[in-house]
Amino acid sequence: MEFCPHGSLYSLLEQPENSFGLCEDEFLRVLIHVTAGVKHLRDNDIIHRDIKPGNILRSVAADGRSVFKLTDFGAARELQEDEEFLSLYGTDEYLHPDMYERAVLRKSRGQQFGSYVDLWSLGVTFYHTATGSLPFRPYGGRKNKDTMFRITAKKEHGVISGVQEVQDGPIRWSRDLPATCALSRGLQLLITPFLASLLEKDPEKMIGFDEFFAQVDDISQRNSYDVFCPSSFSMLKVYTRPRDDMSLLRQLITDQTDIPGGAQLLLHDGKVLCDESRSSVASSLSQVSADSPIFVFNRLPEYKPFFKPAYGSFLDVPPETSLDTDYLLSKRNFAVLHAVRNCVKSLLLRNSLMTRAVNMYSAYV
Repeated sequence: MEFCPHGSLYSLLEQPENSFGLCEDEFLRVLIHVTAGVKHLRDNDIIHRDIKPGNILRSVAADGRSVFKLTDFGAARELQEDEEFLSLYGTDEYLHPDMYERAVLRKSRGQQFGSYVDLWSLGVTFYHTATGSLPFRPYGGRKNKDTMFRITAKKEHGVISGVQEVQDGPIRWSRDLPATCALSRGLQLLITPFLASLLEKDPEKMIGFDEFFAQVDDISQRNSYDVFCPSSFSMLKVYTRPRDDMSLLRQLITDQTDIPGGAQLLLHDGKVLCDESRSSVASSLSQVSADSPIFVFNRLPEYKPFFKPAYGSFLDVPPETSLDTDYLLSKRNFAVLHAVRNCVKSLLLRNSLMTRAVNMYSAYV
């Protein structure tokens, strides 16, 4: 058996710098590597039944990149996609609501479950990886079992998170990832509907494994391009399919900036990007990076909302010490400090790009 000396995905998410989720590249590695492990299981008609960050180990390849491996098959069993099972396994926060109702609340005895329970656990795991938090959180956490079930079982179609912030308080529902999520807006546009299709209580509305694998393949095969928009001081990432042409690139930029394709002036390395030909973006562009992005200027004289960084909020430090709360309070504030540091680095890069944008546009006109 291979030795994985770098802990689990859970231990990685517990580090303060990852408290608001993993960076984009690392998140995509988790998505691709875990999906490859699940596909191997399904190719052999096996379900895992306890997918969670703690059961995903991390090793580091020779090039320094993380490799994530699905482990702990103590609850795994053979099961065709159209078959069902009765036995109960899993971890509370990652359980499908039907399993949670029977395993934790001790209700609905005799109910059977299908392979879809792994898809729900994958949805919770990927949300946790993207945001650093569980998607469904009752006040008081695990011990508030009835509210936990109510959140997961009663949420509306398309909702990907539900949080109760005060005891017996209302549930704050969301169809979007939180503002503190480290993923780019471009990747969020792909990931959010993907998560929504996994976090469906009704198996009839949830995607099947074939569609799950197809969606992950589509995301993993896309090329990403960094884009800087001076009018909103925003850094974007657009994800194109290998055969997408420049007109589709403009549409993806429109989706994130609301600048119509015909009003976009695209410059890269001082040169105007045209889309008269139907050649692919991949063949038209090279060496695009955060330090050398595509610059998109708005030809229309209209105002666009300016970029506003999101990094969470510091918790007040009480004058008295408490062993029960000081660790969590310190961890939270360290997490916000890491987020502030990342925002400062991003703002400094944007400031440098703004200077280049002015010089580039001046040369163009």
